Amino acid sequence: KAAPVDAEVAAARRDFRADAGRFALLSVNPGTGTPRAVGRLDGFLTGASARDGRDIALGYVRARPEIFGVDDADLAGMQIVRRYTAGGIEHIRWAQVHKGIRAIDTSLTANLTPDGRLINVLGSPRRDLSVPSVEPAVSAEAAYEAAATALAGRGSAVSERKGGAARAT
Repeated sequence: KAAPVDAEVAAARRDFRADAGRFALLSVNPGTGTPRAVGRLDGFLTGASARDGRDIALGYVRARPEIFGVDDADLAGMQIVRRYTAGGIEHIRWAQVHKGIRAIDTSLTANLTPDGRLINVLGSPRRDLSVPSVEPAVSAEAAYEAAATALAGRGSAVSERKGGAARAT
């Protein structure tokens, strides 16, 4: 089911495309209603900056809540999970976290040039991420066995190891 997008958000996204020109990139994830890719194919989203890449990227997103569909509370729930430089490009990836649990289907990634220009922002964070409960409904052993059975088509055994954690075989 496609997430609803209000008229203000739709208008802001049209304005972004118009302002950024014919090479604007704005692709929206229909499930979350948030952009999965924002960038320009002929330039950068920001000018050069000496600020930290994390601050550049989150500042850009924070200043455009109507485009990204997330607010300060959503961004506060982001946790850097990977940060590295390859080929001179800095890549920063955040996971969305709710009550200490990392969401597996939402993230935010920013790519920046060595002089601090924001190339693009990728990912589809969810607005007001929540779940009914963070208490597991099944044990770790039962979850592992169900996953192993579903993925491998055969069962597995989980046994207690003396003096340590459960061991899956």
